[in-house]
Amino acid sequence: MPNDIDTQLAAYFAWVETHIGLDLHPPVTTDEAPADDRPPVTVDLHMHRDRRKSRVARLVIVSTLMAASIVGLLIVTDRKSAHPLTPAQTGADATATNGTAINGTPVAPVPSTNPLSTAPVNSTLPSTTTDPRPVIGTLAIGESVMQGVQNVLPNHGVLVDARESIQGKGIIDAIMTARSQYRITDSMVIQSGTNGPVTQAQYEEMASLLADLPHVYFMTIKAPKAWVAGNNAEIAALPITHPNVTIIDWATLGAQLPPADLSVSDGGIHLNSSVAVRFYANLILGALGKPLIPEP
Repeated sequence: MPNDIDTQLAAYFAWVETHIGLDLHPPVTTDEAPADDRPPVTVDLHMHRDRRKSRVARLVIVSTLMAASIVGLLIVTDRKSAHPLTPAQTGADATATNGTAINGTPVAPVPSTNPLSTAPVNSTLPSTTTDPRPVIGTLAIGESVMQGVQNVLPNHGVLVDARESIQGKGIIDAIMTARSQYRITDSMVIQSGTNGPVTQAQYEEMASLLADLPHVYFMTIKAPKAWVAGNNAEIAALPITHPNVTIIDWATLGAQLPPADLSVSDGGIHLNSSVAVRFYANLILGALGKPLIPEP
């Protein structure tokens, strides 16, 4: 199969034949007269010999140069075969993975430049965050009626936040504040509606704020006021839309107390004796499943 050297030699011989024009055939002289009676043409053999010598000399020079070129090409070809070019010299893409050899030469592992692979991993982070809020099992939020047991229920595991004359909006705010300041783990008790009308939306908001707790208890209200019946109806309907809500019916059960055990001036709204205090407290403790306060 032709190679680069064959091609170059063919081109060289063509050049020699064209530019040197070697013609070694001897000149001849003819004695025959031309048909048109012109005098015979005689070739000067001596001059032709001089030209032949000049051409032979040029041929020797060119042949010497040609031989030198051939030897040079053979040396270069031999060196290329003995020492192949590296990928960097040829421009070829010869990427090696860590520890892989290129052309038989081992390559040292190359550090990764991916910032994600070199970023440190913090393995000391806890799987869950710690809630810094104080833990409360059960919290009761209510009105002045609940203030009668605020010094009793804490002794039985129920904290109390009761305020005088608080309205429905105030109860909502108190629930939000308590949820933000404390981590309540079990239940809440709510009593709202004695001091004025509370809308269905407000009761719904109270229950929704406590939807994540396992147990929520709403107490009905007891007072000689026009809005009481409507508020109790809204309270009684809460378990329909809030499955974690249970009703403590103070309005019905509180009627079992003698009138003397309740306040007289306001129509029996507030607790007026230790009997009433224990009765009210035990309603809450019983619903929570806690031990009741015994009689003295």
